[in-house]
Amino acid sequence: MPTATEICRDAWESMLSRDLSTYPNDLSAIVTQASASPRLRCLFPFLSMGRLCLSLCTEYPFYGPLWFTPIGNGEFAVMRPVNPRGWVDGVEIHRSSAKDAVHHAEQVLAEDKRLVQIGNADSLGLG
Repeated sequence: MPTATEICRDAWESMLSRDLSTYPNDLSAIVTQASASPRLRCLFPFLSMGRLCLSLCTEYPFYGPLWFTPIGNGEFAVMRPVNPRGWVDGVEIHRSSAKDAVHHAEQVLAEDKRLVQIGNADSLGLG
């Protein structure tokens, strides 16, 4: 049985192998930058509603600390969910290029030492 780390690694590798430029908003820059971050690679990535989302669990329903929303012109908003189990309502905490957005996300998560777990938010008692 794979570990949570292996599941995350495989999810990132799968995402990097896709042609993300075909999405309504080109996500390739943010996915490339985020996948290069050791801290963000410790979270489970998934795409939802044209955004790159990061979760602390590997299965739906997800639970996560943040997501990246493409704004246009190469900019991305770093969003914090109003409710960590919700992926619709969020608060923009930063807006910049993909590289700077990832750097900001790393700073936000620097004190949050939680790692991804196998399962979903319900089974893990998250939120």
